[in-house]
Amino acid sequence: MQKTAQQLQIPADEASLMPQTKLTDRNDKNGLLVIVFRQDQIGTGDQTVGRKLLIPYLEALLQLPLPPYSILFYNTGVRLLTEEGDTTGLLSKLETKGCELLACNLSLKQLGLSSQMKVGEISTLEIMLDRQLKADKILWP
Repeated sequence: MQKTAQQLQIPADEASLMPQTKLTDRNDKNGLLVIVFRQDQIGTGDQTVGRKLLIPYLEALLQLPLPPYSILFYNTGVRLLTEEGDTTGLLSKLETKGCELLACNLSLKQLGLSSQMKVGEISTLEIMLDRQLKADKILWP
């Protein structure tokens, strides 16, 4: 639990230097959690392990009281939106709960996957950068 400047007995002129706790409304598009997938697995190690970690990670996201505001997919991460199976099923559930799923249009074109999207929407890098700039937290699994 984060303590306030008053609880820590910090002088008022120094209190403005303390990090401010920011409570956000789910309808407020600013300051929310953004997750970025740069590849079609979790982590940069063994690909088999990385793929096995993916399903439990997405299941854990579904258990959050509020889903992330946005999940961004770059490079080979866009493949997660084009595959049939558990991954797209879980991502679809996140989308139904209000999570925005954005795929990089350039990555989709380079990988020849633009017409194979099963879930989410195609986005520009400018929009994806906007989501990152407005986020309180960005996770890079």
